[in-house]
This record gives sequence, structure tokens and C-alpha cells, in this order.
Amino acid sequence: EKIMKKMVALALAIAMLVSLASVASAMTFTIGVSCTSTTSYTNAPGTETKSNSGTNGRIYVYSYDNVDTDEYTNHFRGQEVNGSTRTTRGSKWVTQYSEIPIQNANIKAPKVYSVSARGNTNYSNYDGVSSITLSGYFLSNK
Repeated sequence: EKIMKKMVALALAIAMLVSLASVASAMTFTIGVSCTSTTSYTNAPGTETKSNSGTNGRIYVYSYDNVDTDEYTNHFRGQEVNGSTRTTRGSKWVTQYSEIPIQNANIKAPKVYSVSARGNTNYSNYDGVSSITLSGYFLSNK
């Protein structure tokens, strides 16, 4: 019975490590963004090197805001990062709590990627909220 309990505990520990490893490959972010400008984007910290050429053309983004609504999408740009230079490689309105692909033919391995974002101006226009916090992750190798 003791051996069985130890085997179950070991199996659970392995399952937890495997699930953590799959999440660990995503680059997480929390950024403050403006909801009053259509041209002011905030860069997410962190980058990820695209190593899987089978996933060329896509960066997946998952995000949510700190406001008590999920009715607004927020605008994200995929960015190729080369030193301190960031070049936009596609953009997409990202639905909250969904993993959405930003697609662009120039997103290719072995380049380095990140994202930037701005809040939907509806927060400001209809709710009087000038800025929000976006949290989530991006994946360039899914």
C-alpha cells in the first residue's frame, strides 16, 4: 500500500512537471497600455526565438485585461526583434481568453520575436478608462 501511494505521488509529480514545461515555453507578460491612442503601443518584455520552421508565419497571443469586462478585443502587433530594433510583422485584434494567431509571411525561424499592444479605444470612449493592464503570453513555436 505504501509503495502504491508513492507510485501515485510520483506519477502526479511527473504529470505536474510535464504541464509546467509546456507552459514554460510561452513568454508571459503584464503590460500597461493606453486606451486613448490608436498609435501608442507598449512593448511586451521578453523575446522568443522561433526554432520550429513548421510554425513559420504565426505568433500566438493569449491575453486578458484587469477591467471587469471581456467584451473588448485589444490590438497586438507581432514584432521581429533584432537588438534594440523592433519591426512589426503582422497585427491582430485579440479576443480575451483565446489563443489568437498573428499571421505574417515574414515570421520565420530562426528569428527572434515579441509583441506589443494597445488597449481598445472603446474603454476610453464608452467606459471612461484611459489605460488598462494586459496580461498573458505569446508563443512563436506552437
